[in-house]
Amino acid sequence: MKNLSPLFVASLALFLLVAEPALAQSIDLSPIQSLLQGIVDALTGPLRVVIATLAVLGVFLSWFFNIIGRVAQINCNSERALPETEFRRYVQSLGGPVRSSG
Repeated sequence: MKNLSPLFVASLALFLLVAEPALAQSIDLSPIQSLLQGIVDALTGPLRVVIATLAVLGVFLSWFFNIIGRVAQINCNSERALPETEFRRYVQSLGGPVRSSG
């Protein structure tokens, strides 16, 4: 067996004496875990139905008042000056209109 240096033996002994659990293992996280579990339980319970109902009502009302259609119409029908590009010349040569996308 090789001769071990005294520095190695001393550092090994110090390591074995000082070794203790990590700080994260000794912290009690149960209050945070119970808070998060309460949020998960609320979102998977009756609150989920309320949120889904409000989302469906919001989409229906925006459709009913033509908010979604108006935004799409504004984006599709805007006639802006487009730079002369090869793609624009190609589309015009086919006889199609060239419109801005947004």
